[in-house]
Amino acid sequence: MNVVLKDCGSFLSGRADEVVSRWFEACKHDEALGVVVAKLSQQAFVDDIPKAIDGLALTIRQGGEAYFTPSGTVLDLHSQHRWRQGFSLRQLIRDWGNLNKALVQEVDAYFSRYYQNNHANRALVFERLSDFITEALSESVRCFEALRRREAGGVANELQAIQDQFDETSSSRSRLLREATHDLRGGLSAIAGATAVLKFAEQPNPMFGDALESLDRGVESVKTMLDSLLDLSRLESGQDVVKLQLLDIVPVLQTISAEYRVIAKNKRLQLEGKGTSTLLVQTDPEKIRRITQNILINALEYTDKGKVSLSLHAEPERKRWVLSISDTGPGLDCTSPTSLAHELESDNPLEQSASSFSGEGIGLTIVKRLCEALSATLTVQSSAGHGTVFTLHFPLDYDKAVDQAYASRPDSP
Repeated sequence: MNVVLKDCGSFLSGRADEVVSRWFEACKHDEALGVVVAKLSQQAFVDDIPKAIDGLALTIRQGGEAYFTPSGTVLDLHSQHRWRQGFSLRQLIRDWGNLNKALVQEVDAYFSRYYQNNHANRALVFERLSDFITEALSESVRCFEALRRREAGGVANELQAIQDQFDETSSSRSRLLREATHDLRGGLSAIAGATAVLKFAEQPNPMFGDALESLDRGVESVKTMLDSLLDLSRLESGQDVVKLQLLDIVPVLQTISAEYRVIAKNKRLQLEGKGTSTLLVQTDPEKIRRITQNILINALEYTDKGKVSLSLHAEPERKRWVLSISDTGPGLDCTSPTSLAHELESDNPLEQSASSFSGEGIGLTIVKRLCEALSATLTVQSSAGHGTVFTLHFPLDYDKAVDQAYASRPDSP
């Protein structure tokens, strides 16, 4: 056995406490480790590393005859220890780097004091030290990564459980809303039937006339709101799927305008349409109809004088088409972060109740959900007393087929 190496191994074992102290101090003064190490005592910091140093000393004593691999258990325990103490992977690597410096200093001190010119054995000891640190780093990093993957998997499972719980809650809420709406609509139908019988009785009581008319209006108003709630519940539960068609959207909007022209006339409002005479798009016409109707109903209801306008044009270079609905009504508050206009343009769901918007909220919440389903954007420009403009940007197409069809049209730009 090589006497020099045997003595060096014994020297290193005897200096293990000094190595550990020097390692601890180096880590405390390392900028990358100072914060996490400063809160630890030396005893809490060290864990089982002295056993690993004993393994290195044994390796050196063996010389060239054998190589002693550091204990995987000791290294795994060290990695787990550092993980619990909040070390990052980079900090773990620097931890081992500082231990390596302390060991190099001790080995260098040994040869400088006892065998200054024994370069061959000195090189062999440093080779064993290098192998030791390489093996320790490799095993520690492997263990650290396994711990990180396990934690990530646990977080993913927790997030999935939360998502499942949220989906179940949302599904239950939508289901209860649909069931309650159906039940209430059934009750209202019975009330509406009873009022109809009373109104057309052979000898109706004159005292009932005004009351029955008021009851009719109330029943119709509640029925409309329940229809909207049912519509919203279908949207939120994902039951209202998008059905794309390639069509000219102009006739769809003209039909909607014609349906509401009588209401506008009764209120002495002008309902006008402006824009292109034909526009080929790929979209869901039923959802476009519902979006337009909901905005148009609100515009006609809250506008007392002036006009309501629908305008339409294409922006082929941006691959979208634009629908604007404006009115000369009282306007919406666009300045407050809690206003309806602000909520419509934000990415957050509308949290206010329908009543807080004087009847506007449910219909315009439906508009927002339908726009999301069609990958459309909605902006609102309004000020109190100066009316409101809703501008909706819809994709001109959802695949390349419409691009080609649009380009082939004689009137395309």
